Amino acid sequence: FKPFQEIGNYTVQNEWTWDQLTMELDITVDIRPSTLDDAILQDPTSPGVSERVTVDFGVNDLDITAALLIILDEDKIGTLKLGSLLNIDDVLPCMLSTVHQVEVVGLNVNPVQVLQPKLNGF
Repeated sequence: FKPFQEIGNYTVQNEWTWDQLTMELDITVDIRPSTLDDAILQDPTSPGVSERVTVDFGVNDLDITAALLIILDEDKIGTLKLGSLLNIDDVLPCMLSTVHQVEVVGLNVNPVQVLQPKLNGF
């Protein structure tokens, strides 16, 4: 992790590296018969079928580089009270109050290996 490397005026770059990043999605699929007149399968009495499906996917050796344009309000920075920065619950809201604009101006995602998705429960 290489945070906040200055790469230009008002622009910083962050780099992250993960050995493995995986995600799991839990999905409910509701399947019901068609109500269209020209449908092949029609059964107005059928309640349909509901299935819970889990999809697992991920990547190995993932490198992400993101460049952010950050414009801070100097007047608001000057009015910050030091005591509010010492309270851990107030640090993030306090710092974010000085941000005038943030834009992602560059994004590079580099996975070495994309893992095959796995579908369970369907």
